Amino acid sequence: MALNTNRSRGPERSLFPFSLLYIAATFSVGLAINVWIFYRVTGGLFNPAITLGLYLIGVLGPIRAILVLIAQFMAGIAAAAVADGLVPPWPLPTS
Repeated sequence: MALNTNRSRGPERSLFPFSLLYIAATFSVGLAINVWIFYRVTGGLFNPAITLGLYLIGVLGPIRAILVLIAQFMAGIAAAAVADGLVPPWPLPTS
């Protein structure tokens, strides 16, 4: 009985650790650049959890925190809609 029947068929079928590291590093550099660019406008807040945390410790006022949270959730919904429109639907096998 074979223990590992899910073997890689070659380099095009699997993600090597360096590929994952490259993807993570480029994403984090892109996010850092966006935070640096938008810091003066919005404080560089791209995560609602960070906005909530800054509100709880008193860095953000209640009105600004609510407005930023609403904007972040709306931006997330809009980004999901754009991503859904860009990616073709996957064919689902039926039996």
